[in-house]
Amino acid sequence: KKSEPDVYASWSKDPIGNAPPGGESIVDLCKRVSGHLKLLSQEHSGKRIALVSHAGVIRAFLVQALGMPLSNFWRLSVPTGSITKIDFSAMFATVHYTSFKPPLPGTAAPSGV
Repeated sequence: KKSEPDVYASWSKDPIGNAPPGGESIVDLCKRVSGHLKLLSQEHSGKRIALVSHAGVIRAFLVQALGMPLSNFWRLSVPTGSITKIDFSAMFATVHYTSFKPPLPGTAAPSGV
């Protein structure tokens, strides 16, 4: 922001379509994740799999699962160390929960869990 104000200003105007220096745009990220999702669905059809990833990739899965416009990408909170559960079928996806943070060992579970 301070060192490259013009680059930051461009990204700020369109944080979905513009890529930060050395990075990829949200549009490109979602395309990449979509391709991997199709491959995973084919390779592991009917099986449970676990993915450990960065928040951006999880947001991309959620945007696709919920059929959301990419403009809503940054409206999803995915805290570090949280768990998101999505079931993908041939017809649709079901988001069971997102941003769940299990209690640390030796602590009580949050109420309502």
